[in-house]
Amino acid sequence: CGGGGARSFIDGVEGVDARFCSLKSVPTEAIEVETVMLMREYRLLPDTQAAGRWRGGSVLVMELENTGLSATMTVRGLNRFHFRPWGVKGGEVGQVGKVIFNPGKPDERSIGKIKILKMKRGDVVRMITPAGAGFGDPLERDPELVMKDVRAGLQSRDKAERDYGVVFGTNGIDPRATDEKRAERRASRAPLPEFSYGPEREASDRIWP
Repeated sequence: CGGGGARSFIDGVEGVDARFCSLKSVPTEAIEVETVMLMREYRLLPDTQAAGRWRGGSVLVMELENTGLSATMTVRGLNRFHFRPWGVKGGEVGQVGKVIFNPGKPDERSIGKIKILKMKRGDVVRMITPAGAGFGDPLERDPELVMKDVRAGLQSRDKAERDYGVVFGTNGIDPRATDEKRAERRASRAPLPEFSYGPEREASDRIWP
């Protein structure tokens, strides 16, 4: 599973299905021993967390290659390919998912949600999961939490400055400059919406209000 949505008191989870978190994820070694699939990539994607006082979890990227003569893949529960998860009380919207078949090859194509996928030897599928939205005003996020994500490599300094109005000094985040910058932003911005729906939903609502 990809990034979970933020809640009113805590960040979204990273790469764990909250309903079955006791199981977490299947180890790569188990997949490669028990199937013909080679796990080429399994990682959190930086700068994909939805901003908020409590931020959403990161996108998870999985890339698998078929090493057998043939393989049939089916995927359960990989949704959110059309409409983004909603941001709440000023939180940023989440991200939609994407599936790329044979990335970097002449027959590369985006195939959307997998139902049943037939694969030949050497075929590769890259799944880029959706990610949940943020909750609350990003300018109210604790700068220490922002810095923690920067140090972990989950968020770049540029995105941290853009999303959270933090100012970096020689020893991390400069508290006084950050407070001043955040105050300037609050004074010049429009009121925060109760819900943020994302461009796809807004375009649909213009057609079907």
